[in-house]
This record gives sequence, C-alpha cells and structure tokens, in this order.
Amino acid sequence: MTRWIRSIEAAAVAGLAFAILSVTGLTLLTLSPDPSATEAEIVSWYGDAAHRGSMTIGLSVSIMAAISFLWFVAVIRRRVGEREDRFFATVFLGSGILVTAVMLVGAAVLASPALTIDLADGRVPDAAVLSGLSGLGATLLLVVLLGVQAVFVASTSTLGLRTTTLRLANTATSSPRPRACRHASMMAVSISWGVPSWRRPRRS
Repeated sequence: MTRWIRSIEAAAVAGLAFAILSVTGLTLLTLSPDPSATEAEIVSWYGDAAHRGSMTIGLSVSIMAAISFLWFVAVIRRRVGEREDRFFATVFLGSGILVTAVMLVGAAVLASPALTIDLADGRVPDAAVLSGLSGLGATLLLVVLLGVQAVFVASTSTLGLRTTTLRLANTATSSPRPRACRHASMMAVSISWGVPSWRRPRRS
C-alpha cells in the first residue's frame, strides 16, 4: 500500500482528484451574486443560510483539492529523486507551493463572508464589503492562480522530459520541435482554465 501511494499511478489519481475537486469547489464558491448586482440582491443572497452553506462546502472541497495537489507534487518530487535538474526542480516545487497557497487564500476570501455571517448570528455586513471580498477572491483565483499554474505546468513538463521520469516505457526521446509543441499546448490548456469570466448574468 505504501509503495502504491508513492507510485506514478498515485500521482495520476491525485491529479485527477485535484481537477475534479478544484472545479467543484470553484463552482460552489462563485455562486455568489455578480459584483455589479444591486446592494439589495447581494445582502439578500448572503442572508440565505442555504447559499452560505454552499460556500462553506466549496471551501471544504477546495481544501481537499489542495491536499490532493500536494500529494501529486510529493509523488512527482520523489520519482524525480537524484536525477532532478535543480533549477527546474526548484521552480516546480516553488510554483506548486504557490498554487496551493493562492488557491487556499482565494477560496478562504470568497467563503469568508458566509462564515462571518454565521459567526455573527446572521448579521449581514455592508454590501460594499461583500462585493469587495468577492472581487478580491475572483482576482486571486481567476488571474493570479492562472499565472502560477502556467509556470507549474511548464516546469513539470520540462522536468519530466529532462529526467524521463514521466515518460512511458519504450518511448523515443522527443525532438526539440515536438517538445516545444508540448510546452505550448500545456501552457494553452492552463490559460484556457481562465476562460470562465467572473462576470455572470445579474440575478433579478
């Protein structure tokens, strides 16, 4: 069991779990009203206990996603071992830690109004404060996080190609041109995660 937890298959499972959990958590956390909504709409939405509960669940799911991501990083780090390129390994580990930190902070900022209201016995803060927290959380998750993810994807693919630790058996060495195409495609996938905009239809 211990050997499997440290295997490349475990990294694949952790990566898949992170993808599912992070999307689920982000979806739940971004159900709040659009920042351009009226004060009455914002206050009314946060005054609903069911809405606040969905954001609390979204924060919990995001925490589980962060744990899965750290598991993925740990398995890859162990697999690379002594063959690691110190430069790219440092960028890989650093960007992985930043991805986790930004994701957790962003999720906590988005969920903080719901938790604060529950702790304050249902007293809803000013709509401007709620809208500001939503905007800050959206900036962290949909702008800052994407940039760090792009660095992580690039460093992970480079590290895997340089050390062959992520390559399937009997795979020929990649030429520079296909290698560059892989980097470009991974960067494009990472950037595409930010296509969903923070702007949503206003609730009536």
